[in-house]
Amino acid sequence: MKNLLYKEFLLFFHPAFFLCLLFGALLLIPSWPYFIAFGYLLFMVFSNAFFIGRTNRDVLFTASLPVRKKDLVRARVYAVALFELLQVITAIPFAVINNAFYTEGNMAGMNTNFAFFGFVLVIYGLFNLVFLPGFYKTAYKIGVPMILGIIVDSVFALAVTAAVLGVPALNAALNGLGAANLPGQLPVLFAGIALFVLLTLVAYRVSAKRFETVDL
Repeated sequence: MKNLLYKEFLLFFHPAFFLCLLFGALLLIPSWPYFIAFGYLLFMVFSNAFFIGRTNRDVLFTASLPVRKKDLVRARVYAVALFELLQVITAIPFAVINNAFYTEGNMAGMNTNFAFFGFVLVIYGLFNLVFLPGFYKTAYKIGVPMILGIIVDSVFALAVTAAVLGVPALNAALNGLGAANLPGQLPVLFAGIALFVLLTLVAYRVSAKRFETVDL
Protein backbone atom coordinates (compact mmCIF):
# COMPACT_ATOMS: atom_id res chain seq x y z
CA MET A 1 0.00 0.00 0.00
CA LYS A 2 2.84 2.39 0.79
CA ASN A 3 4.32 1.95 -2.70
CA LEU A 4 0.92 2.48 -4.31
CA LEU A 5 0.49 5.71 -2.38
CA TYR A 6 3.94 6.82 -3.55
CA LYS A 7 2.82 6.12 -7.08
CA GLU A 8 -0.33 8.22 -6.62
CA PHE A 9 1.55 11.25 -5.32
CA LEU A 10 4.49 10.95 -7.70
CA LEU A 11 2.70 10.02 -10.93
CA PHE A 12 -1.04 10.64 -10.64
CA PHE A 13 -0.97 14.02 -8.84
CA HIS A 14 1.33 16.31 -10.81
CA PRO A 15 3.67 18.30 -8.50
CA ALA A 16 2.10 21.53 -9.79
CA PHE A 17 -1.20 20.47 -8.23
CA PHE A 18 0.29 21.01 -4.78
CA LEU A 19 0.44 24.73 -5.52
CA CYS A 20 -3.36 24.62 -5.53
CA LEU A 21 -3.22 24.11 -1.77
CA LEU A 22 -2.53 27.84 -1.64
CA PHE A 23 -6.19 28.37 -2.49
CA GLY A 24 -6.53 28.49 1.29
CA ALA A 25 -5.24 32.06 0.98
CA LEU A 26 -8.64 32.96 -0.47
CA LEU A 27 -9.83 32.98 3.14
CA LEU A 28 -8.08 36.33 3.41
CA ILE A 29 -10.71 37.93 1.15
CA PRO A 30 -13.03 40.05 3.31
CA SER A 31 -16.74 39.11 3.39
CA TRP A 32 -16.75 36.27 0.86
CA PRO A 33 -18.50 32.85 0.70
CA TYR A 34 -15.46 30.92 1.93
CA PHE A 35 -16.78 27.46 1.04
CA ILE A 36 -15.89 28.33 -2.56
CA ALA A 37 -12.18 28.37 -1.67
CA PHE A 38 -12.34 24.64 -0.93
CA GLY A 39 -14.32 23.90 -4.07
CA TYR A 40 -11.37 24.94 -6.23
CA LEU A 41 -9.61 21.75 -5.15
CA LEU A 42 -12.32 19.77 -6.94
CA PHE A 43 -12.12 21.89 -10.11
CA MET A 44 -8.38 22.45 -10.35
CA VAL A 45 -6.90 19.26 -8.92
CA PHE A 46 -9.24 16.28 -9.01
CA SER A 47 -10.91 17.01 -12.34
CA ASN A 48 -7.58 17.63 -14.07
CA ALA A 49 -5.79 14.75 -12.36
CA PHE A 50 -8.46 12.23 -13.35
CA PHE A 51 -8.68 13.56 -16.91
CA ILE A 52 -4.90 13.45 -17.31
CA GLY A 53 -4.85 9.99 -15.75
CA ARG A 54 -7.44 8.80 -18.25
CA THR A 55 -5.42 10.23 -21.14
CA ASN A 56 -2.31 8.47 -19.87
CA ARG A 57 -4.31 5.25 -19.27
CA ASP A 58 -3.26 5.33 -15.64
CA VAL A 59 -5.91 2.85 -14.49
CA LEU A 60 -4.84 0.26 -17.07
CA PHE A 61 -1.18 0.74 -16.19
CA THR A 62 -1.81 0.39 -12.46
CA ALA A 63 -4.06 -2.63 -12.98
CA SER A 64 -1.20 -4.36 -14.79
CA LEU A 65 0.83 -4.31 -11.59
CA PRO A 66 0.83 -7.46 -9.41
CA VAL A 67 -1.65 -6.06 -6.88
CA ARG A 68 -5.31 -6.58 -6.15
CA LYS A 69 -7.88 -4.32 -7.78
CA LYS A 70 -9.28 -3.24 -4.43
CA ASP A 71 -5.80 -2.14 -3.33
CA LEU A 72 -5.58 0.11 -6.37
CA VAL A 73 -8.86 1.73 -5.40
CA ARG A 74 -7.81 2.02 -1.76
CA ALA A 75 -4.59 3.82 -2.70
CA ARG A 76 -6.48 6.28 -4.91
CA VAL A 77 -9.14 6.95 -2.27
CA TYR A 78 -6.48 7.43 0.43
CA ALA A 79 -4.56 9.81 -1.86
CA VAL A 80 -7.67 11.87 -2.58
CA ALA A 81 -8.57 12.02 1.13
CA LEU A 82 -5.03 13.01 2.10
CA PHE A 83 -5.06 15.79 -0.50
CA GLU A 84 -8.34 17.05 0.93
CA LEU A 85 -6.94 17.01 4.46
CA LEU A 86 -3.83 18.86 3.28
CA GLN A 87 -6.11 21.54 1.82
CA VAL A 88 -7.89 21.93 5.15
CA ILE A 89 -4.63 22.02 7.14
CA THR A 90 -2.98 24.62 4.89
CA ALA A 91 -6.11 26.79 5.08
CA ILE A 92 -6.09 26.96 8.89
CA PRO A 93 -3.35 29.64 9.22
CA PHE A 94 -5.24 31.84 6.76
CA ALA A 95 -8.41 31.34 8.79
CA VAL A 96 -6.59 32.46 11.92
CA ILE A 97 -5.37 35.60 10.13
CA ASN A 98 -8.89 36.21 8.82
CA ASN A 99 -10.37 36.10 12.31
CA ALA A 100 -7.63 38.37 13.66
CA PHE A 101 -8.14 41.09 11.04
CA TYR A 102 -11.86 40.87 10.23
CA THR A 103 -13.25 41.02 13.74
CA GLU A 104 -16.64 42.22 12.48
CA GLY A 105 -17.23 38.81 10.88
CA ASN A 106 -18.19 37.64 7.42
CA MET A 107 -21.14 39.44 5.87
CA ALA A 108 -21.40 37.04 2.89
CA GLY A 109 -21.30 33.64 4.58
CA MET A 110 -19.98 31.68 7.53
CA ASN A 111 -17.02 32.83 9.55
CA THR A 112 -13.90 30.66 9.36
CA ASN A 113 -14.35 28.99 12.74
CA PHE A 114 -14.37 25.39 14.03
CA ALA A 115 -17.89 24.68 12.78
CA PHE A 116 -16.96 26.00 9.34
CA PHE A 117 -14.13 23.48 9.01
CA GLY A 118 -16.45 20.72 10.21
CA PHE A 119 -18.79 21.55 7.33
CA VAL A 120 -15.85 21.68 4.89
CA LEU A 121 -14.95 18.11 5.85
CA VAL A 122 -18.54 17.02 5.22
CA ILE A 123 -18.37 18.69 1.80
CA TYR A 124 -15.28 16.67 0.92
CA GLY A 125 -16.81 13.48 2.31
CA LEU A 126 -19.94 13.96 0.19
CA PHE A 127 -17.84 14.58 -2.89
CA ASN A 128 -15.89 11.37 -2.28
CA LEU A 129 -19.12 9.42 -1.84
CA VAL A 130 -20.61 10.68 -5.10
CA PHE A 131 -17.60 11.05 -7.38
CA LEU A 132 -15.38 8.07 -6.60
CA PRO A 133 -18.04 5.30 -6.91
CA GLY A 134 -19.32 7.07 -10.02
CA PHE A 135 -15.87 7.03 -11.57
CA TYR A 136 -15.09 3.43 -10.65
CA LYS A 137 -18.36 2.23 -12.15
CA THR A 138 -16.52 2.40 -15.47
CA ALA A 139 -12.99 3.50 -14.39
CA TYR A 140 -13.18 5.78 -17.43
CA LYS A 141 -16.07 8.24 -17.36
CA ILE A 142 -15.30 11.34 -15.30
CA GLY A 143 -17.57 14.19 -16.39
CA VAL A 144 -20.94 13.09 -15.03
CA PRO A 145 -19.62 11.86 -11.63
CA MET A 146 -17.64 15.09 -11.25
CA ILE A 147 -20.64 17.28 -12.07
CA LEU A 148 -22.89 15.32 -9.70
CA GLY A 149 -20.31 15.58 -6.92
CA ILE A 150 -19.99 19.33 -7.36
CA ILE A 151 -23.79 19.76 -7.49
CA VAL A 152 -24.25 17.82 -4.24
CA ASP A 153 -21.51 19.86 -2.56
CA SER A 154 -22.94 23.15 -3.83
CA VAL A 155 -26.43 22.33 -2.57
CA PHE A 156 -25.04 21.32 0.83
CA ALA A 157 -22.89 24.46 1.13
CA LEU A 158 -25.79 26.72 0.14
CA ALA A 159 -28.12 24.97 2.59
CA VAL A 160 -25.63 25.30 5.45
CA THR A 161 -24.97 28.96 4.68
CA ALA A 162 -28.68 29.76 4.43
CA ALA A 163 -29.47 27.91 7.66
CA VAL A 164 -26.64 29.46 9.67
CA LEU A 165 -27.27 32.99 8.43
CA GLY A 166 -31.06 32.73 8.39
CA VAL A 167 -31.78 31.01 11.70
CA PRO A 168 -30.78 33.22 14.66
CA ALA A 169 -30.23 30.27 17.02
CA LEU A 170 -27.89 28.55 14.58
CA ASN A 171 -26.12 31.80 13.82
CA ALA A 172 -25.47 32.39 17.51
CA ALA A 173 -24.27 28.84 18.11
CA LEU A 174 -22.22 28.17 14.96
CA ASN A 175 -21.12 31.46 13.46
CA GLY A 176 -19.50 33.26 16.36
CA LEU A 177 -15.80 33.96 16.85
CA GLY A 178 -13.85 33.41 20.04
CA ALA A 179 -13.49 30.80 22.76
CA ALA A 180 -16.96 31.47 24.15
CA ASN A 181 -18.46 29.83 21.07
CA LEU A 182 -16.51 26.56 21.30
CA PRO A 183 -19.25 24.54 23.07
CA GLY A 184 -21.50 24.90 20.04
CA GLN A 185 -18.83 24.61 17.37
CA LEU A 186 -16.58 21.76 18.52
CA PRO A 187 -19.36 19.12 18.23
CA VAL A 188 -19.87 20.22 14.61
CA LEU A 189 -16.13 19.89 13.95
CA PHE A 190 -15.97 16.41 15.50
CA ALA A 191 -19.11 15.36 13.63
CA GLY A 192 -17.53 16.67 10.41
CA ILE A 193 -14.40 14.61 11.03
CA ALA A 194 -16.46 11.49 11.73
CA LEU A 195 -18.64 11.99 8.65
CA PHE A 196 -15.62 12.63 6.44
CA VAL A 197 -14.06 9.34 7.56
CA LEU A 198 -17.34 7.41 7.29
CA LEU A 199 -18.35 8.77 3.88
CA THR A 200 -14.86 8.21 2.48
CA LEU A 201 -14.79 4.61 3.75
CA VAL A 202 -18.19 3.96 2.20
CA ALA A 203 -16.91 5.53 -1.03
CA TYR A 204 -13.96 3.15 -0.98
CA ARG A 205 -16.07 0.04 -0.38
CA VAL A 206 -18.57 0.88 -3.12
CA SER A 207 -15.79 1.91 -5.52
CA ALA A 208 -13.79 -1.27 -4.90
CA LYS A 209 -16.86 -3.44 -5.42
CA ARG A 210 -17.69 -1.72 -8.69
CA PHE A 211 -14.11 -1.79 -9.95
CA GLU A 212 -13.96 -5.55 -9.45
CA THR A 213 -16.59 -5.94 -12.18
CA VAL A 214 -14.94 -3.55 -14.66
CA ASP A 215 -13.39 -5.26 -17.67
CA LEU A 216 -10.27 -3.29 -18.54
